[in-house]
Amino acid sequence: MYECYELREISLRYDLKEDRIQLIGNISSQKSRIDFWVTRRVTIKLLDSLSDILNFHTIHTTCKQSTQKTGRKKIEKRKIDKIENIELLEKINFIIDKKRGLYRVKFLSKQKEAVLTMNKDSFSGFVQLLTNNIPWAEWGIDRRFLS
Repeated sequence: MYECYELREISLRYDLKEDRIQLIGNISSQKSRIDFWVTRRVTIKLLDSLSDILNFHTIHTTCKQSTQKTGRKKIEKRKIDKIENIELLEKINFIIDKKRGLYRVKFLSKQKEAVLTMNKDSFSGFVQLLTNNIPWAEWGIDRRFLS
């Protein structure tokens, strides 16, 4: 059975032991969460997609804060407790609604899908949060990837 969730907020952290980024999504309709492991391979694909989106839409990621609130959506960097049931993220899809100025990000695993809808400022915060949590040197990724 395939499960779908609407996310209220997300957090990211690099887990040195797992050598993966942990994406934590708090679910809108419940006081629960869904967690994904983001591998180096998926991160590189994500950065490539983000580079295209950022170049096309000229979104600047100059946010200096680690937490950004805009409306009901919240993107933050915080200490995260370990959880055992973490999905392996296989794909991330971006859907841009130019008319309403919204960005939908779909996080997909084999069994679950989680969707986060953001405005332009929140999306910029998401990009900043991601770039702050990538182990650039350890994964051999050039920081200028998004330039």
